[in-house]
Amino acid sequence: MEENFKTKITGSTYTIDRSKVLEISVQIEHFTNTLLKAGFSISKSDINSLGHSSKALSFNQKIELLIDLEGISKDAGKILVKFAEIRNKFAHVYECSTLSLYFTVYGSDTLKFLEKRFNHKIDPSENKACWQLLDMLIVDIESVFDGLLRKLASNGYKRGIELGNQKFVDIIVDRLKNDPNLDSINGENKQEIIENFFRSISEEHARAVSDETYKPPIDRLL
Repeated sequence: MEENFKTKITGSTYTIDRSKVLEISVQIEHFTNTLLKAGFSISKSDINSLGHSSKALSFNQKIELLIDLEGISKDAGKILVKFAEIRNKFAHVYECSTLSLYFTVYGSDTLKFLEKRFNHKIDPSENKACWQLLDMLIVDIESVFDGLLRKLASNGYKRGIELGNQKFVDIIVDRLKNDPNLDSINGENKQEIIENFFRSISEEHARAVSDETYKPPIDRLL
């Protein structure tokens, strides 16, 4: 009698579709975590929330964070959330074993969303057609990450220019303060001359770096 109540967990329900969807989702979440940690000023305690502990943010919360930080648009966040919905069904619903089954039974709303977004109607009973539609979503997600990387690189480059220029100015100020030649100027205060000079430089610099067409001197030589 007792033998009739033995539990066996064998992995016999393994499917290629489930494996692919879960693998892709792991990569997407990895990219999301990496960009949040590397691209934004997040404290150490907040970074811990991006990990895999019980206190970690959910994937949807990470997407909301990216939107709040103006890293991605709400539309970009929407397509990431849609993929998360697909992933969750494969991860938590035993019977959801193929993409065709997902679209016909568990994700008809997602199917309509994707067909409308890509203007691409499919027969959801054909698994190959379902993957063609999902591949379009994945390409869209890749574009989201590429755009965010370009944005972060551009912001980092501009910040580097600003910091580099500021360091250059600081060195000059320090040298001028200790330049004995300025002491020979009659009727003027040396500190006031330096401050007025660099105030005008700072204003000109601020105008220059805010101009999208601005290139630092080194770039003009390349």
